[in-house]
Amino acid sequence: MLLHGFNPNFKSVSRNTMRKYCLIIYGDYKQKLISKLSNSSLKISLTSDIWTSQFKTNYLCVTAHYIDSNWVLQKHILSFFELEHRHTASIIASYITRALNEYGILNSIFSISLDNASANNNAVDILKRNLMPSFSGVFFHVHCACDILNLCVKDGLKIIEPHIEKIRNCILYVRNGSHRRHEFQTYCSERGRKCKKYLIDVDHRWNSTYEMLECAYDDRDIISMFCNDKFPEDQVTNYDWEASNLIKEFLEIFYTSTNMFSSVYHPTTSIIINQILFISEVFAPIVASMEVKFKKYFETIEPLPVLSMIFDPRFKIDGTFSMIDSCDKNMGLDHSFLKENYRSLFYDMYNEYHKKHGDRWAFNLPTTIESSSSNTKNRSATRVVNLINQIFFMGGSSSSSNTSTTSTSFYEINHYLNNNINNFLTLEEIDNFDILSWWKKQEHS
Repeated sequence: MLLHGFNPNFKSVSRNTMRKYCLIIYGDYKQKLISKLSNSSLKISLTSDIWTSQFKTNYLCVTAHYIDSNWVLQKHILSFFELEHRHTASIIASYITRALNEYGILNSIFSISLDNASANNNAVDILKRNLMPSFSGVFFHVHCACDILNLCVKDGLKIIEPHIEKIRNCILYVRNGSHRRHEFQTYCSERGRKCKKYLIDVDHRWNSTYEMLECAYDDRDIISMFCNDKFPEDQVTNYDWEASNLIKEFLEIFYTSTNMFSSVYHPTTSIIINQILFISEVFAPIVASMEVKFKKYFETIEPLPVLSMIFDPRFKIDGTFSMIDSCDKNMGLDHSFLKENYRSLFYDMYNEYHKKHGDRWAFNLPTTIESSSSNTKNRSATRVVNLINQIFFMGGSSSSSNTSTTSTSFYEINHYLNNNINNFLTLEEIDNFDILSWWKKQEHS
């Protein structure tokens, strides 16, 4: 009636009609996506996640990621299933396979990233046997870096939780009920201060603890005065705030890394080792259990992040191995025995693509570079510049050869490895480097 009052010509549509139209639009979009993904040369990486709704219903989502012919990273949700059974390894694998079948891409899958649950790991083993991915599946399983950081930080928060309890109680107090919020707002106004809506953390999102501390720290004086007037027997002190600020600064590297890994508009695999190095520098005895878990997951660095970093022209082979050496030094690990394996995989991957696209590949070192439109303002990103300056990035040396490469491809790959593109980049361009734009410029026209 309300819509008809605004527009007498309005004709209501029944829910069944609306459902029919939605399914038609969905079907049209799905057919276009099937056609788009049918490119035989396309290599698709998958991400998948399972979660439970507030109504205790389980859902599984499968998303495809790939780089299109214009060197733009694309992502499409392939399926959003309601899981009607317990999510065992075989059930997870069957639902993912069902999604791939629907889009006809069973033979196009390069890798898959899942959370680090045992059922997911076993599901990947099933998928690897059924899909027979390229390179014997050595790049197939990519553990979710965000989930690893989440598991590590949760262990650390169990230890540092008592040091932020007072701050959390203060924020809960000023947020608790409309009357309390109005009282605090009046208290701030009388002192010429603007009242903010403070965030409160939740158990299932550790990064909400960082956001809570960051949001409240700048107003620590007004929050303390208000709460200490109410509870003089349990004062919030400067020591409490400084302790919480140290914790916030410690969590910042994990928060920043999680946000960087979560980007869906730019490739992130090539920055994983970068962030491992930064994180490995901040551990302290108070979070020893956190460091133990971190070492456990990165004791063996997966090949894909290593090769992705080698294909980042700022690092190449020598820069990548130098970063791995620094990680090993900080964490007491040793990956030196894997370096030749990483190097061989790099050449194997190059040769595989050279067989398919050899005539199209060339390296034309540019004098300028197109920077990413995103300007990530965080300490970790700026430290990339310092690391680059320290490593000197001479690329792979003449020892980085492989007898299986042809003379032409050998020239191309060594032209890439031995040219230092950082001579042509400003510090800002290094910091905001867009790897896909760079590779697009190298594509033979």
